[in-house]
Amino acid sequence: MSSPSPVTSTSPSSTTSMPLAAWYAADGYARSRGIGACVVTFTVGGLSVINTITCTYSENLLAACIVGGWNSNDYRTNRILHHTIGLPNLSQELRCFRTINCQRALVK
Repeated sequence: MSSPSPVTSTSPSSTTSMPLAAWYAADGYARSRGIGACVVTFTVGGLSVINTITCTYSENLLAACIVGGWNSNDYRTNRILHHTIGLPNLSQELRCFRTINCQRALVK
């Protein structure tokens, strides 16, 4: 079995454990390549990057934020889950994103 090849500085991807750093990388990539994207955890990750997303959009840069979701078994159970703001309604993050961007989708 061969070991995976290391990520080099010319790689178009970046890995970080901090949502803000992920969005800053997406912003920088959008500035240099024309489009950027990041993937974050639901609620804590998504809400963490909202302010930086608005800065990117205010400069007319093209970027996408892909936010993970809850387990499909938890949808409409009215349970309070981890990574939430303590409300059983799991749409609070989607409502926040509606105010700042032009397109969003909920994939179930």
